Amino acid sequence: AQANSLRVFTLDDDKKLVSFIQAKKAFFENNFWVLQDAKTQILPKKWNLGGLGVVSSTQSRLPILENFNPKVLDSFAQANPSISILDALDSFHLLRSQGISTDKARAILYSLILVPLFVPFVAIIICYYTPSLGRYVNLYLLGFCFIIFALLVWGLFFALSQFAITDIIYPEVAVPAPLGILVCVAIWYYVRINKAVL
Repeated sequence: AQANSLRVFTLDDDKKLVSFIQAKKAFFENNFWVLQDAKTQILPKKWNLGGLGVVSSTQSRLPILENFNPKVLDSFAQANPSISILDALDSFHLLRSQGISTDKARAILYSLILVPLFVPFVAIIICYYTPSLGRYVNLYLLGFCFIIFALLVWGLFFALSQFAITDIIYPEVAVPAPLGILVCVAIWYYVRINKAVL
């Protein structure tokens, strides 16, 4: 894997900039990103007139970011990352271990795992409104309405998951909360269906 135009910033415990590294190219080798012709600039701890200034150095090969594999970087470098559940889990564990916000990784996991679960609950709601005898209902119109309803629910979950991935909405508010509401509604319809059958 190759990355272009990299900038890596190092912060201290007070979130103040300590140093930054620039490189035009980097390659992923042996679980490290190896920067080519990396230029490192270390900022002084105290800015005093006549004191030590910015210290610059250049290295032909500089290995950094251990275990930040390309898929991990892809999970928070792009607005719409195309990664698997395992890659998203790796991203989550790595970001958490580094003390970095896991919001985007959680949003991706919710999008991949929870969003598809809306299907059976929508099916329960549709089942409630499906007539037992089709001769008294226009089945074509009813089927069209059911398709529109399912697409609207899917579109809502898809939009909310994308909002969470782009950090517009908190991940737990975007996907698990609406899914929980849908589950409660579906259970209510399921109980009414059972009462109607009995």
